Amino acid sequence: MSITFSQLATRFLVWAAKCKRPSTVAVYRHYLRRFVEHHGDMPAADVRPCHVTEFAKSWHDAQAVKRLYRWAVDEAGILETNHVARVKHPPKGMRRRINTPAETARLLRAVKHDLRALLIGYRETMARPEELRKATWEDVAGEHPSENVGDALARARASIVLYEFKRRDARKESSAPRVILLSPRVCRLLLRLWKRNRHKTGPIFSTARGRAWTPNAVRCRFRRLRVKLNIQRDKRGESIVPYTFRHTAATMAAAAGVRDRWLTHPLGPFALYVAPLAAIAAEWRELPRNSDEHPVIEWLSARAHAGGAGKPAPFTGLAFAGFARGLREAATTALAALSPAARRAGDGGHALQSAGALHVAGRAEEAGQALAAAAALLPPELFAEAAPDPSVAEAWH
Repeated sequence: MSITFSQLATRFLVWAAKCKRPSTVAVYRHYLRRFVEHHGDMPAADVRPCHVTEFAKSWHDAQAVKRLYRWAVDEAGILETNHVARVKHPPKGMRRRINTPAETARLLRAVKHDLRALLIGYRETMARPEELRKATWEDVAGEHPSENVGDALARARASIVLYEFKRRDARKESSAPRVILLSPRVCRLLLRLWKRNRHKTGPIFSTARGRAWTPNAVRCRFRRLRVKLNIQRDKRGESIVPYTFRHTAATMAAAAGVRDRWLTHPLGPFALYVAPLAAIAAEWRELPRNSDEHPVIEWLSARAHAGGAGKPAPFTGLAFAGFARGLREAATTALAALSPAARRAGDGGHALQSAGALHVAGRAEEAGQALAAAAALLPPELFAEAAPDPSVAEAWH
């Protein structure tokens, strides 16, 4: 007995629901339903490349149908021949549109407070739209596992740690979490949301009714927003969507000279992380605190003098590397709470920092040993085809 396309798709979706994320299953269901609407519920064995190419206007259109037939032939054995295996995908689109500062201000002023909070999160964190939409208060972490979320946010020392995210299986270490760093502005925003949340659970960003944002809810709000502000598509046909905020933030960071691989790679931030200062708080209790009104630590003054006239010696190079080593040794308990991959990246970052300091000090042999240790510990993709970056040397030395 022959099987129709919709019957085959239904069986495929039942299988996918057991081993794929719900969002992935929903995407397959959407595109396969569109195929039936376009061609009708024809016999599954009669589908040919011409049907797919006629239907597929995007990469995702073709991918959904090809994935269905690959499963039906190679995994389920329902069909004998995969006639669409060699169909070429349409080229993938690429987000190019960015918001100007004026457009961003207009958008933030025009939306209600619930969507405004989500948009500020997109802009400040560069996270994927679905990551912030699904993030919960249980995903927020401070420097120490036992630290209260509110306290971590108040100190602006918090992050969102996700273990389920897009393309997790494609990573070399699929068990490593994705860490979304939170700027002081986002920490202040989240602290206000935290204080309003009576139960301290559930989604971080929610609608005015307290419900989690769904893809369709965000899509509908953006559609109304574009009509309200008369926002037109640009010359490439792109409109403003939630992802535009992420692309804008990443583009502005790149324009400012920020190397995106250390921001977007899950282990990049850990390679730049030393350890929580709480481990040596007792030693620092009597020292004067730094503030904007009375700065004790001055970025440029350390390079303008050599510690004379009662001024502190420059806290750079070997001095800072030694401090970092002592801090990491004192904070072994806190560092043990990190994942093995994160600890390895932190050790590699410290070795790389020490290598640079030793090189500047003229201790070439020790610098070579430290550099070899860094190369063995850090993810190689952080350095692949990387151009020399003098700003890093300036920051450390």
